[in-house]
Amino acid sequence: MSIAEAEKIVKFRIQRFDPSKDKKPYFKEYEVPIVKGTTILDALIYIKQNLDSTLSLRYSCRMGICGSCAMVINGIPRLACETQVLQLGEDIIEIQPLSNFPQIRDLITDFKVFFDKHKKVKSFLIRRDTEEQFNPKSEYLQPRERLKEVLPYTRCIACGICYASCPVIIKNEGFLGPEALAKAYRYIGDSRDEGVEERIPTLEEYPYGCWSCTTCSTCKLNCPKEVSGVDSAINIRSIMIEKGKIQPTLRDALESMYLHGNPWGRIRDKRSAWIQDQNLSIKDFTKNEKAELCWFVGCTPAYDPRVQQVAGALARILQKVNTDFGILGNEETCCGNEAYNVGEMGLFDELKEANLKLFEKYNIGRVITTSPHCYNAFKNRYGKISFEVQHYTQYLAELIDKGKLKFSRKIEKIVTYHDPCYLGKINEVYEAPRKIIENISGVKFEEMPRSRRMSLCCEGGGGLMWMDVPTPRLGEFRVEEAVEVGAEIILVSCPFCLINLEDAVKTTGKEDKVKVLDIAEFLSEVI
Repeated sequence: MSIAEAEKIVKFRIQRFDPSKDKKPYFKEYEVPIVKGTTILDALIYIKQNLDSTLSLRYSCRMGICGSCAMVINGIPRLACETQVLQLGEDIIEIQPLSNFPQIRDLITDFKVFFDKHKKVKSFLIRRDTEEQFNPKSEYLQPRERLKEVLPYTRCIACGICYASCPVIIKNEGFLGPEALAKAYRYIGDSRDEGVEERIPTLEEYPYGCWSCTTCSTCKLNCPKEVSGVDSAINIRSIMIEKGKIQPTLRDALESMYLHGNPWGRIRDKRSAWIQDQNLSIKDFTKNEKAELCWFVGCTPAYDPRVQQVAGALARILQKVNTDFGILGNEETCCGNEAYNVGEMGLFDELKEANLKLFEKYNIGRVITTSPHCYNAFKNRYGKISFEVQHYTQYLAELIDKGKLKFSRKIEKIVTYHDPCYLGKINEVYEAPRKIIENISGVKFEEMPRSRRMSLCCEGGGGLMWMDVPTPRLGEFRVEEAVEVGAEIILVSCPFCLINLEDAVKTTGKEDKVKVLDIAEFLSEVI
C-alpha cells in the first residue's frame, strides 16, 4: 500500500498501553492509506511495519480461523482479519483491546481466566466406562438429528468475542460466559456423552452458571461463526428444570404462568382491572366487540402498578389518533417468551397454543404489543402466524410518517434512549423509537456511548426479573451512562427496562438528576 495508490486515507485511533512505563491506557493516532479489500489487520500490520514498530497485537492465520486477532473496532468486538476498512464507511476508526479481558500490552489481552472457565465445564466427551473411552472397540456413532443439534457449537474458535460482548461479565467476573456455556452444551447435547451429572454443579451454580445469562443475545449477534451462547444457556436450563435445579422464585413465576396466565401470581380475573381504575373505555374482543387492531397489553403492563401507567398512556394515545383497536381482556394469556428463555419448553408450547387459539377465535389480523418480549415471541418463536405483529413504537412511527400523529406541545428536555435487547439487537428495531423522539419539539436527544446493537442490557431478560440478582445491577451502570451524557430523562420502550432502570435510579441516588419514562408516557404529555 502506498499513498499514491490509496483510495482513501483513514485515521486509526488505537488504544496503547505499555505496563513498563504507562500508568494507564491512552490513544495514539495514525494515518493509513487504504485500498479496496484492505482489512483492519492489514492496516495494523502496515502501522507496525511502517509507522510504529512498538505497536503490539496478536494475529496468526489471517483467515478467520484461529481467532487470534479479535479486538474492539469502533465499539464492536470483531475479527480484524475479516473486517474490511472501506466497508465500515468511517474516516476515523477506533481500535481497542477486547473488553472483559485484562490488557497485557496495547491490543494484546490475557485469556487465562477465559480458558480456565473453558476447562471448568469439561469440554470433552465423558463416558462412564473409562476403559471403553480410551480403548474403544468401534466408532462412537451419533444419530443425524443429534449431530444437527450440536454441530453449530463445534464452529466456535474461542476468539473471545462473545466473552468481550457479554454484559454480565462486566459486573460478575465469575460468570462462566457464553463460550464456556456453548462448549458445555456442545458435549451435553451430544448423544455419546454421559457426563451431564459431572457438569451440573458448575453449570447450575448461581450467579456463576447458566442462570445469570440475560439472553440479551449480544454474544450471538457479534460471533463471527454464528455460535449462539444464549441458545446454549437456554438448552442447559431445560436440563436443569428437568432435574429440579431451579430457584424457588423462578419456579413460582412459572407455576403462576401455568395457573393464571401471568408470572406475577395474580388471578386472571384481574387482568383488565387497570382499565376501570384509570377510567378508560376500551373495546374487548371477548365481549363480541369488533376492531381493526388487537393491542396485546402483556402481563407486566396489566398487573404492575408502575407499568399500568404506561398502558394507560398508550391507550389514550391510540384513542387520540382514532385508532380502531381492542384487547383480549381477561382471556389474554402470557406470551411465554420468558418461559422459553428459562428453558421451560413444555409451558411455552402450552402458552403459545392458547394464544394462537385466541387470535384465531376472534379473527385477529393485526397485533401491536406493549412489550418487546411479546413482540419477539409472536414474531420469532410462534412459527408461522396468521397475523401481522408490530411493537407499538413501530406502529406510532408509521402514524408519524402518514401525518396522523402530531405533537401539539413542546418539551424542552435533554433525553436519551435505552435500546431494549428484545427490540433492538434481537429484532433490529432501532429507528422507530428514535423517529418518535426526534419529532417532539424542544427535545434535545443525546445518544449514550453504548447504544443500538451494543446497548447495555438492563438485566431483566432470561427470567432474571424473578430471581435475586446480585449487585451491582447492570441498570446502575446504565443510569450512570445516562447522567454522564447530561440526560434528564431516560426513555425506554420495554416494561422490564422501565422497572429495572427506575430501581437503578433509586439505588444510585440519582433521583434528583434523572428519571425514567416509557416513550408512551412521554408522548402522552405532548399529544
